[in-house]
Amino acid sequence: MVDQPGTGDLLGLARFFARSRLSSHVADDADGLSSRMVADERMAYHATYWNATTIAIEQMGFSDFSRATWLARPAQLDATAGWIATWARRYRIPIRRCVVAGIRYNRTKRVVAGTIVRRGVCSHSQLDPRNRGDPGRGYPWDVVLSKARARAAGAG
Repeated sequence: MVDQPGTGDLLGLARFFARSRLSSHVADDADGLSSRMVADERMAYHATYWNATTIAIEQMGFSDFSRATWLARPAQLDATAGWIATWARRYRIPIRRCVVAGIRYNRTKRVVAGTIVRRGVCSHSQLDPRNRGDPGRGYPWDVVLSKARARAAGAG
């Protein structure tokens, strides 16, 4: 499903979300194309316990991508940075990595408790480290957050 020409990735993801009852607020692909999946004011089903208090972007890619692979997708990183900047302005989210503490799981390995102790940009792997590994160790957070800060500072 990754790196199909045109809008193939995003259409495939939308079909997957419809079948699985999962979702994100937006998604972007390697070409920097974005698709609105759920309006900001509605809840997206992307991070179990955290759904009601977070806003989500799904990036087409894999958690085993290396830093070099992610950096070879500049249009996607730019699109992601643009969404982070937009939401940072709109919802006063600091453009930095969040810090999460106190995550607890139930018997079915679902998150049932936790606290975001420092607001910012969280990954699935921070919100549900037992079950999620995305966007992966190779993800260039420094680059994306730097781009997002620049976009937020320069935007009207």
